[in-house]
Amino acid sequence: MAVAFVAGHFVQSQAGATQSNVVPQASVKSQQPATVARPAVKANFNRPVNTDVIGAAPVKMPAEPGFATATLGFDPQTSALATRLAGLEPRYNTPRGAGLGLNEFGLPCENALSATPIEGGMVRLSITASCAPLARLEVVQDRLRFALRNSVTGDLSVDVPALSTLPVFIVEVEDGPLLTATAQMPEAAAYDRVALQWQGHSGVQIHAFEMGADYDDAGHVWAGNAHDAARAEAAQGGFMVRLGDETLADPRMAEVYSHPRGPQRLDGVVRLNIEAEVTAANCGRDLIAETLQPAADGTLTASEINLSVPGCDAAGEFLVLKNLLRDLKVASN
Repeated sequence: MAVAFVAGHFVQSQAGATQSNVVPQASVKSQQPATVARPAVKANFNRPVNTDVIGAAPVKMPAEPGFATATLGFDPQTSALATRLAGLEPRYNTPRGAGLGLNEFGLPCENALSATPIEGGMVRLSITASCAPLARLEVVQDRLRFALRNSVTGDLSVDVPALSTLPVFIVEVEDGPLLTATAQMPEAAAYDRVALQWQGHSGVQIHAFEMGADYDDAGHVWAGNAHDAARAEAAQGGFMVRLGDETLADPRMAEVYSHPRGPQRLDGVVRLNIEAEVTAANCGRDLIAETLQPAADGTLTASEINLSVPGCDAAGEFLVLKNLLRDLKVASN
């Protein structure tokens, strides 16, 4: 430590000497370097640029973001790059026709219709219209017609009673293609079927009263007590299918009642009525509907219904229309 003190004193006393003076060696190997607080260096960005470099021009800081254009002589308006950069501008419009043939998920447009037989003499229609999500779909079988709304993905399925042993199905896609499919349905001959169809919010319904059943009995089959195809397969009675989407702007709806032919648990008659509830949507108006029922030779015959609905003060009441559909006779085992 004494040696270090002497050396320090020597350096201080030689402050006026030149920098060539040699500092005496000190025994500092055993010491750790001391931490010395240094005054902060204050940046001065206004100082002049050193222009004393030989052969160098004065350096200037860029004044505007577009300095590269001025420095390099690059004109984006006349360059091919301008076209490529146009897509980054907020008002750039995608060229018309781009994406044609693709749906909103970027997948190719696909349109298809298949008809698969299922129990109860029914057909499952699988509809694909991937570029028409939520579009109106009109389904036609012979004279039966109803309307559905496509799903958001463009795929939809619906179970429809076959009205013949070789039904032809047509699906009309709104602003789109016409899809067709057929099915081999020998099971359809094992059922008696009647249909009722209408357009708008008419409130009409088929009511079937099996083997003397009354309202709210198990044998009273209607949209509120529809049963299913399994009941018919077990020869226990019929079932009702309601077709269409009432939420559409101009709905097309249909109901089809099916009852198995051949021996049943009980014999008797299935009485068929058409009823219309007076509602705020139909009161005081004329209703038009159509019934479909096979004739003796098996051909589907249609009959039109014209009905004047009472005023709105009768809302909640029901109009019962009898003898518009032929009753079905059923024999027991």
